[in-house]
Amino acid sequence: MKARKNPRRTAIEILAAWEGSGASLTVVRDRMFRRFPLADARDRGLVNMLIFGLMRQLNRIDFFLSRRSERPLARLDKKVRAALRLGIFELYGPGKDRGGGVVNETVAAVKAAGAPKWQAGFVNAVMRGFVADGFPELPGDRGLALGHPGWMLARWEKDRGADMAAEIAAENNRRPDLCLRARPGRRPEFMAKLAAAGFSAAATGIAAAGVRLAGFNGRIFTLPGYKEGEFSVQDEAAQLVAEIALAGGAAGAKNILDACAGVGGKSCHLADLGGPDAVVVALEPEVSRRELLTANIKRFGLGGRIKTKSGHIADLAPARGNLFDLVLVDAPCSGLGVIRRHPDIRWNRNPGDIASLAARQKELLRQAAALVRPGGHLVYAACSFEPEETVALINDFLAVRPLFSLEDPGNFCRLPPPSACGTAFSFPCPAKWAWMVFSAPGCAGIFP
Repeated sequence: MKARKNPRRTAIEILAAWEGSGASLTVVRDRMFRRFPLADARDRGLVNMLIFGLMRQLNRIDFFLSRRSERPLARLDKKVRAALRLGIFELYGPGKDRGGGVVNETVAAVKAAGAPKWQAGFVNAVMRGFVADGFPELPGDRGLALGHPGWMLARWEKDRGADMAAEIAAENNRRPDLCLRARPGRRPEFMAKLAAAGFSAAATGIAAAGVRLAGFNGRIFTLPGYKEGEFSVQDEAAQLVAEIALAGGAAGAKNILDACAGVGGKSCHLADLGGPDAVVVALEPEVSRRELLTANIKRFGLGGRIKTKSGHIADLAPARGNLFDLVLVDAPCSGLGVIRRHPDIRWNRNPGDIASLAARQKELLRQAAALVRPGGHLVYAACSFEPEETVALINDFLAVRPLFSLEDPGNFCRLPPPSACGTAFSFPCPAKWAWMVFSAPGCAGIFP
């Protein structure tokens, strides 16, 4: 029988490559899965549980290690530090009832990752110390208790109060389900196909085409309907962006610009909802993302409705006739509204990032506004609920763009009331502006 590959070794490689890179842990994971392929869904599930679970408690695990390790964490080899973090996380939580086995498996993994014998011995000694003596008591530190950087919690406490900050952090620490978007009008058939294949699927409560899969750890392309373009991976709140964009006064828009297209989730959704007469220009400057964008368009069979362009929004001069019925700016942002889906964001961000990102967003909005035809619509979305990236940004924009006026999507779209989110995670914004939808079950935070 062929031996299964070591998933803990893969987790160590992922974490070591992620640390200090500033990259998304998901992107690093996907790259490492190609380098160290794991065919067994159980192994991929274990890797995901370890790396993303650790991200929800990273500062706490580092606190424990600082009390046990004779060597400062910062001076350890990256792979050794990764192995200790993953191993201690497992001992502290999911593997606490099988201490010796977790130690042996972690030591075997760090050896497989190429660590010298003495380093493997060091990992063994530190971990067995925790097995023998348990974990030290946590100090009264909210950052450690809630698994978030102190500066982030302080910001939320200032804006929303201590209780709301704690609720946001608690929601961020829940494991999200996989959320898919079916093609318009095809959700019942798609869900029936999933059920026939043995998957437990549920319709989303707000987005019209959303489907939620609980506990899925497999490869997306193994789901029924993937090759046929019957679904895309898209969180429920993200699905609301295209629904809002093409409702109300923008219904019937035929000439649409997705100014920050990325891999095309919203471009494809806009083309789907816009119908056969709508044309979406999907603008994406980064080569690898544009390749994925092109592949997604092909898989969805939308080549006749979506035109891809390289470059930046500044390259589309309005003097050349580049005016659109609808312009979507799905802006690069802090991502603090999607920490539940991407728990590493809390450690990748610094306090100064929000101001610098808001300045970039302001410039993107300024450039986008020049591309909207008279009577057209401009939609701004960000995966954040920080005021500088949302309400304050829009108010500043309106102050210098008096020809633009706000539309309340609640007048023509179904949006979640506070009760739908469990604990008041919908924030009506000032000046009749949209809603901020944060962390309804399966929803990410987004500002449409």
